[in-house]
Amino acid sequence: MFFSPDNPISALPNYAIPLSMDLYCERTSLSLFDEPVNILTNLAFLVAGYYVFREFIKTNTKKKYLIFPILITFIGLGSFAFHTLPNRLTLLSDIIPTFFSSIALIFFIQKDIIQTNLYQSVAWVILFLTLSFLVAPNIDLNLNGSEGYLPNYFFLLGYVIYFYFKKDASFKNMMMAFIIFNISLFFRSVDNLICAQFNLGTHFLWHIFNAILLSYLALIFKNNEKS
Repeated sequence: MFFSPDNPISALPNYAIPLSMDLYCERTSLSLFDEPVNILTNLAFLVAGYYVFREFIKTNTKKKYLIFPILITFIGLGSFAFHTLPNRLTLLSDIIPTFFSSIALIFFIQKDIIQTNLYQSVAWVILFLTLSFLVAPNIDLNLNGSEGYLPNYFFLLGYVIYFYFKKDASFKNMMMAFIIFNISLFFRSVDNLICAQFNLGTHFLWHIFNAILLSYLALIFKNNEKS
């Protein structure tokens, strides 16, 4: 079913009721493919997923880390679905792989690079989940929904500080990832604030920089000798 003014929202099943149309500048109606640039830039995740996969295979990186290029690819596919036809189901296809990529990153950074034990690594994941579900949803900084990424932001900042003082080889990648995350989060946050000046918005830049960000983070595990 195509979303259009001729198809009243009240007639749609609950799972298909679209989210706020005002979430992104580029979306101006409920029609299919109303965000062509936001849709197209999801190719960045597919390119990033393939690049990380190729690097892992080329360097004989441990197979368990292949979860990262797989999740990066699914992030792109889920985001493609959501920006093509925004509803509750496609929103889940966008959120779930993104969420699991954060969990996987925290777990493997803790266990394989920082080398905390299994229980401690799981405890850090639980802390992240607690912040994501119980704290972040109650914060409103007028960031166009980017408040949900505050736990990711502070975890990444914490890793930058940790690796700097430990003089760990992962510091450069982590620092670069943190810089890229700041840039991508900025573009996600201001998208809805500049519609009058730039009706395309900036969410498509969030896609591009986020794909680069995930590549940097995943490649931390390339040939990780500690694991």
